[in-house]
Amino acid sequence: MTADEFTQSIITEVVDGNSAFYESTFRDTRPEQASDPHWRAALAMFASLPESQRPAFFAVLRQVAVDSVSNVFGILDGSSSLGSHSEEFRLSTSTGERLTDLQDRFLSHFTP
Repeated sequence: MTADEFTQSIITEVVDGNSAFYESTFRDTRPEQASDPHWRAALAMFASLPESQRPAFFAVLRQVAVDSVSNVFGILDGSSSLGSHSEEFRLSTSTGERLTDLQDRFLSHFTP
């Protein structure tokens, strides 16, 4: 798997997959069905949104996923730090191919 294939797979499985999961969960779950108090509050907040504002809500959730994955890739690439830790991280395939420039490759899929 190349770095480009890896980042595209992350987009499909993590960003797109989680976005679809959260959208269906928010649309299909009533607040009283949730056992977790945070979920119950989030579902109640979503239910109070006018239909016209719901696409913006889902766009924000998707952007949070993109930003989070980008931050992790930046740490793996060495372009972002992990607090006070100065170790260098490397991600490679089972064949030994090193996956580099993950953050730039990932973000290039979202740049107009």
